[in-house]
Amino acid sequence: MGFIKENIFIVLGITLPLALVAFLSLSQHLSQINVEPPQYKIAYLLGDTRDYRNDLRIKIAPDTKTLKLSLKKNKNKPSNADVTLHIYDASKDDLQSYPIDIESIYKENKTINIPLPDTFKHIKFRNKETALDGYKFERAGYRNGSVLTEIFGYSRHNRKDFIVKDGNRIELPSTMPWPHTKFIGWVEQ
Repeated sequence: MGFIKENIFIVLGITLPLALVAFLSLSQHLSQINVEPPQYKIAYLLGDTRDYRNDLRIKIAPDTKTLKLSLKKNKNKPSNADVTLHIYDASKDDLQSYPIDIESIYKENKTINIPLPDTFKHIKFRNKETALDGYKFERAGYRNGSVLTEIFGYSRHNRKDFIVKDGNRIELPSTMPWPHTKFIGWVEQ
């Protein structure tokens, strides 16, 4: 007890910052407890889409809300890109992946439609970044970390994408070490 009385400023200098970090971490965690899980699945392309960002066209038909992907051939781009179409259900943590064979598409000399699996014929998409339940797609950026990493600047170059709502942040699964994500939309049905 004598040590604490004699060194009260040292004890306060150590305990107050730790108490502040604990309080901030607890408040961040508590803010996420009452947020409902997402009701809608999210669809996105993952892979070497950076090379194809101007050539890869994503269209959702306004009348049928069905997905159409097309790729314009560009002789200056590599044809061996790894691109996968993902549909992620965050409430069940279920990821469905559909690889897209860019190399076979590049054998054509024009813009062609990318063939999609038959399951996509009956899926309806919403191409807004915010779903009807309030979750929003958040692109990879410089500020996607916890309270500790925000305070100390650890996660400055985070490449992970999230869906967020009211402080609840769910990371989109990635099958690649340095992926580039291209948002498609929310699955309505």
